[in-house]
Amino acid sequence: MHPVAWAAYILGLLVGGAVIARGLAPWRRLCAWFTVLIVAAALVLAVRLGLAVAGAGAPLSAGVFSLGLVGASLTYYVDGLSALL
Repeated sequence: MHPVAWAAYILGLLVGGAVIARGLAPWRRLCAWFTVLIVAAALVLAVRLGLAVAGAGAPLSAGVFSLGLVGASLTYYVDGLSALL
């Protein structure tokens, strides 16, 4: 898997985690621990992405999703500054 695809997983993990955490809201302690786990997993993926960009020495880009019939695609572009942020 291309390291830039991790950006899509980070986004999906955070959005999915927010939806699930909303469902866990009545159980405050469980919701808090679930949120901590999701954010920690996203942090690990973000650090791996940043290290991959730093190791490459150049910006990375990868197409994540493509609609061939329409001609639309989703491409992530990660350079040193965006990896840091």
